[in-house]
Amino acid sequence: MKKIHYANSHIHRRGLMIGEDAKKGEIVTKILGPLKFKLNKNKRDALSHPDWVGVKKNYWVDPLRPHKFINHSCDPSTGVRGVTLIALRDLKKGEEITMDYSTIEGDPRWQMKCSCLAKNCRKVIRSVQFLSPKRFKAIKYIPVYFRNLYQKKRYNKRNAEKV
Repeated sequence: MKKIHYANSHIHRRGLMIGEDAKKGEIVTKILGPLKFKLNKNKRDALSHPDWVGVKKNYWVDPLRPHKFINHSCDPSTGVRGVTLIALRDLKKGEEITMDYSTIEGDPRWQMKCSCLAKNCRKVIRSVQFLSPKRFKAIKYIPVYFRNLYQKKRYNKRNAEKV
C-alpha cells in the first residue's frame, strides 16, 4: 500500500492524494471504515451519504479520514476491487486518487452532478447500469456485485431489444 494524505483538490475542495509513485495495477490503498447496511426506499435515501462506498447490495463502507476525501472522476486514477483501490495507470507522487462513483453505486435513482473537469466528463454521474459499454470496459476494477449488476442489466436490455 502507498502513502496517502488529503489536500486541496481542483475537483471538490479536498481530495485524497498519493504520497509516492505507483505503477499501473499496483494496490494504492484500502478504504477503511465501518460496514453499514442501508436499504434505499426512495430517491432521497439513494442520494444520502454521498461519501459511502458500495461493496454489495445494501452494504456500504463509511470511509474514515483520509479515505473520506476520495473524489469522483470520469477519468479515474484507480478502480475498486472489494475495498481496495488499484491504479488504472501510473501515478505520480502528489497526484489525486480518484474513482468513478458509478462503479460503486447500483441504485438506478442515484445520480450526481459531476465537477471533475475531465475531457470525457459525463456531466451527470449515474449508477453502474448506465455506464456505456466502452466506459465499463475501460475500468478494469469494479466490485463483483456491481460488475454482475451491470452485466445482468445489459443482458436483459439486449434480450428486450430482440423481442
